[in-house]
Amino acid sequence: YRTANVAMLGAAVGARVLPFPESTLRAVLDAEIPERYRAVNKAAFERAMKCIRLISGT
Repeated sequence: YRTANVAMLGAAVGARVLPFPESTLRAVLDAEIPERYRAVNKAAFERAMKCIRLISGT
């Protein structure tokens, strides 16, 4: 279920509704997510971001 939280962040980045740049969020995720969970969380973030951008046309 924690991966869902990161996917929601990816969706918010994809929708461009956050008040900070994507690079800032990526840096925080890299710093805060334990290494053993990082790959699956990065994949969830990327997929959600790309899906929202595809849907919204941005």
